[in-house]
Amino acid sequence: MSHLTNTNLMQILRAIELLNSGTGMETLADRSLKCILSLIPNEMTAFDGFDTAGEYTGYYWYSPPGTVSEESVRLLGDLIHEHPYYREGVHTEKEQVFRTSDYLSLSAFHKTALYNEFYKLFGGEAQMITAMRVSPTCLVTCSIHRPTMDFSDCELETLKLITPHLKAAFSNAQAFEKVDSERKCLIAAVRQGIVAINDHGDIIFINGTAERLLQTYFGDCVPYRLPESLERYIKSQGAGRNGKDYYAPARPYRAKNAHSELIIRLTFDTQARQLTLIFEERLERTKGEFCGLGLTARESEVLFWMSKGKTDGEIAQICCISCRTVQKHVENMFVKLGVETRTSAVMAAIERLDD
Repeated sequence: MSHLTNTNLMQILRAIELLNSGTGMETLADRSLKCILSLIPNEMTAFDGFDTAGEYTGYYWYSPPGTVSEESVRLLGDLIHEHPYYREGVHTEKEQVFRTSDYLSLSAFHKTALYNEFYKLFGGEAQMITAMRVSPTCLVTCSIHRPTMDFSDCELETLKLITPHLKAAFSNAQAFEKVDSERKCLIAAVRQGIVAINDHGDIIFINGTAERLLQTYFGDCVPYRLPESLERYIKSQGAGRNGKDYYAPARPYRAKNAHSELIIRLTFDTQARQLTLIFEERLERTKGEFCGLGLTARESEVLFWMSKGKTDGEIAQICCISCRTVQKHVENMFVKLGVETRTSAVMAAIERLDD
């Protein structure tokens, strides 16, 4: 750290404090970008993602916002293999920090299609990059751009020092989202409507949420009695009160109105000979609502169709993109939402919208 002064070190400490001023993925973009800008003056900062095969999965954040269009991002994905950091930072187990000029002269960089078709548009001649493996399946790069003046040794050492903290912030945000999602699932379980009936079909317990949902979705609802259509459904599922064996039905009961759907699941207690009905209300979501989750417009659209049960192939046809592009959007989405599966992504998104 021979190039860093005490003043530099104090600035780094303040930037780390800024970076850790929040916890979840929703604020990570703002915290990360402000952290970089407070230490290293630049025209553009970009966080991009890659999978285990080195395939470009798209960007996380750019600053200033709106600097790069979706079309430019696709172009970057096609040409990124020409960049020195693709070889030195992506296709390697090393997580190093370097300047483009450490591996390629400016005149040589100007001859690449990557520069002429992408970076030239954004004044990205001088670049400094760090690579961080934030999960077993995801590598994130942070690239900092200036139009002319190259980055100094002091700035290079500064980025080296801050990189472990950026990586930790990503990991902590993902872990927080996972724990928070589990917490919300528990809260959701408490908020669900619950009805318990005995072996004779009498209601022995009903909570306020269940009463409200029964009144909302069933016109023939009367206090402490199940609607006739629901009683018929229970009988059709083999929940005979005189039967010896109790079992869970293969499918839930569903009731819909204009903007939402009620799902009722049955569980059986064979010892107490009680049937429990668990009520879950799902509101109809629009594409626009998903845009407020820190996702790009295309990622929001993919998530919307995922919530409708569409496969990658079906989403590709609907959005007029390739199946591989859909998969890249899904991979990016997992990181931003702090989840690992499609079901968890949809649940996490809906939970945030419900908050």
